[in-house]
Amino acid sequence: MLIQELKKMTSSNILNRKAYPEIPPRVEYSLTDKGLKVLPILEQIKNFGMELMKKE
Repeated sequence: MLIQELKKMTSSNILNRKAYPEIPPRVEYSLTDKGLKVLPILEQIKNFGMELMKKE
């Protein structure tokens, strides 16, 4: 399930994927410029959720 989502985000140019030829296999993911643009939106969603939790 996680691998499928990572593949989708990689194909959508949200993530970069770097595979290392090691045993055991190692893969690193990083955000692209497009992916970095999503961070402020996620921050706003987080803040909204925190505000809602304070009101309850």
